[in-house]
Amino acid sequence: MVIATAVSLALLSTFAAAQTVHQVNVGDNGLFFNPQTITAIEGDIVTFNFIGRNHSVTQSSQDAPCTRLQGGFNSGLLGIGNDTTAPPGVWNLTVTDASQPIWYFCEAVIPFSHCTSGMVGAINPPSNDSFSAFQSSAKAVTETITPTDTVILSGVGAAATANPTTTATAPFSKNSTASSTGTSTSSAQPTNSSSGSVSTLKLTPWSSLFALGLSILAVY
Repeated sequence: MVIATAVSLALLSTFAAAQTVHQVNVGDNGLFFNPQTITAIEGDIVTFNFIGRNHSVTQSSQDAPCTRLQGGFNSGLLGIGNDTTAPPGVWNLTVTDASQPIWYFCEAVIPFSHCTSGMVGAINPPSNDSFSAFQSSAKAVTETITPTDTVILSGVGAAATANPTTTATAPFSKNSTASSTGTSTSSAQPTNSSSGSVSTLKLTPWSSLFALGLSILAVY
């Protein structure tokens, strides 16, 4: 029984080692998600940092980029308002199905529609060209967008376990994105790649096996 427990713990450590946390700044350098696109696998977490004044992360579809997707997730409107020293809100979204693209937009409309200004993003878009077409379609939308503060945790291909929260300390500089080495670099424009905003847990399968060995030895 004790050995079985030790094996289970080691396996959990192995799964944790493969989990990646992708950081996306919401409202970076104006009306942008930064990065605008990321590549993720099932179980990865996308952390949205609401560093702008008032924005949302609302799921849509490739065909209707500025329309809430039925059954899609929605963070509700969140931001730092006029207090530039306030800590940003944070929302963690877990990818549950990496086999299809996940499209989203900001439904804020003050002082004008953010979505039709190009504030859209995607998880696992088929290509850069497909995202560019998605963004161009958003800019061409003429329908009026009606924002909502209702938070919807479960979406199509991704889900959250809790409402957005406000952190005591901002996870990133409001004028920077995280690099793969953990440092911050200045960013004037949003990027279309997640390579500069990914942090991976440092456990490895070897460390998990080592932990398993120690656990088994402890039994004896």
